[in-house]
Amino acid sequence: MAKGTPLKMEWHRTAYFHGAPGAPAELALFGSAPGELFAPDRFVDRPELPFGRYLDRLAGELDQRFPDGDIRLIGFSAGARVALEIAHRLGSRIGQIDLIAPAAPLQSGDFMPRMQGRAVFRLARHAPGLFPAVTWLQGRLGNVAPDRLYRMVFAHAVGEDAVLAADPAFQSAITDVMRRCLGPAARGYAREIIDFVRPWDGILASVTSPVRLWQGDLDNWTPPDMAEALRAALPGAAPVRLKSGLSHYSTLRWALNELAEEFSQTAAGPGSRAVEFAFS
Repeated sequence: MAKGTPLKMEWHRTAYFHGAPGAPAELALFGSAPGELFAPDRFVDRPELPFGRYLDRLAGELDQRFPDGDIRLIGFSAGARVALEIAHRLGSRIGQIDLIAPAAPLQSGDFMPRMQGRAVFRLARHAPGLFPAVTWLQGRLGNVAPDRLYRMVFAHAVGEDAVLAADPAFQSAITDVMRRCLGPAARGYAREIIDFVRPWDGILASVTSPVRLWQGDLDNWTPPDMAEALRAALPGAAPVRLKSGLSHYSTLRWALNELAEEFSQTAAGPGSRAVEFAFS
């Protein structure tokens, strides 16, 4: 199969992995997702497990949930790492991977100075024992002053993300996602971020499934050279799909629209149907 060639896939054999901070509800930022799409809520799913064991468990769940046919994975931001970890574990079961504004291993480039969340990642790397406490404090801020938390997170929004950040509907929806992530889901969130800053680039060469990378050229959360680093390291990666004027969440909106259109055009045969939604 040519690199980046889309497969005919059905939503019911597709898994979506949200960002960090994030939740499956981020799919509703721009529309609504079909019910067949499997979107695990990682930060509330067995947060007591070490992250590696949790990934083993999640891979096993996917294998059982989709016993027949190829599985398609979609990962946004930090969810890209989870998609790649699952592909590493499930091998030939994975037919296609779409990584949207993907976070690459920090060891694979000098990304940190250009990352909006660099303070978070530096804390997780250098003081992992303090990280859960700081996450708790952020959660308190989200409860007491959610508008202030929102302004802090989106203070440096650029490109189409700046337009999104001024949209009251987007602000309300993403604030709910952040408050949940830093509140009831804080333990699982901290687990994942602390593990993310550790080396995990060793798995990339083993992921041979076709990979497409969707990236905004103005992304200051996951800079474009993260996507390029993944393209260089993943054997099945196609050239990065770079979109001018987009940053982080605007790239998510663009990619979801493109994927929805693709699924609508390719849905056919037993167990599949046309897509009945759009991300706008």
